[in-house]
Amino acid sequence: MKLLNEKVEHTTFGNGIITEADANRICIQFKDDVGVKLFQYPEAFEKFLKAKNSKIENKIQKDLHKKLEELELERQEKERKAAELEEKLKQLEPVKKKKATTRKTKKTS
Repeated sequence: MKLLNEKVEHTTFGNGIITEADANRICIQFKDDVGVKLFQYPEAFEKFLKAKNSKIENKIQKDLHKKLEELELERQEKERKAAELEEKLKQLEPVKKKKATTRKTKKTS
């Protein structure tokens, strides 16, 4: 999607124009006293930025929704892996205790 030269509005910095864009970040030129600011794309459009062009804004919101879904899937996968690891550790605890008891018994004999 072509974002270069698109007009946006920031909640604090006001109106600006996108001067650079790639898959993960955008640069926006604001008034001279604010200057150029770098933002994560599309995350910044969740709360801080809004495109002036409604077609562009709709596309950005779709990108944002997709990104948030991907992040949620990653979080769920990490949570699943952590639960698996915790379960494996619980299964190993009785074995560790048994071995430790056996070693102590042999040393004191």
